[in-house]
Amino acid sequence: MASPASLTPSTCPVCRRANGCVAVGDTPCWCDDVSAEPTIQRWAEDHDFGDACLCRRCLTGRVPSPCVGMCRLDDEGERCVGCLRTLGEVAAWVRLAPAERALALLRARSAGSGGETS
Repeated sequence: MASPASLTPSTCPVCRRANGCVAVGDTPCWCDDVSAEPTIQRWAEDHDFGDACLCRRCLTGRVPSPCVGMCRLDDEGERCVGCLRTLGEVAAWVRLAPAERALALLRARSAGSGGETS
């Protein structure tokens, strides 16, 4: 997983899309007025993202699929070479809770950079 120092406040640490954060000084961010999806809220509290905020989509539990349309397995037959999710994560995606989807995205990103996260 990316360290808090490598995250920018304007990028969602889960999906890596712009998060629309407007917090500057004493000006609160839009996310202060949004109810987080409960499993995402609990999950995010257990992860250190520094000053980076989740985007509205991830915060409310609509974690996007990382599918990029290059669906084929790696040489080991374990991960999709396009999105880097495991075969199990791809198959279970529609049934995963939002926090499980977020964790799958972080694991896929970590696998792409040679690391691993839990």
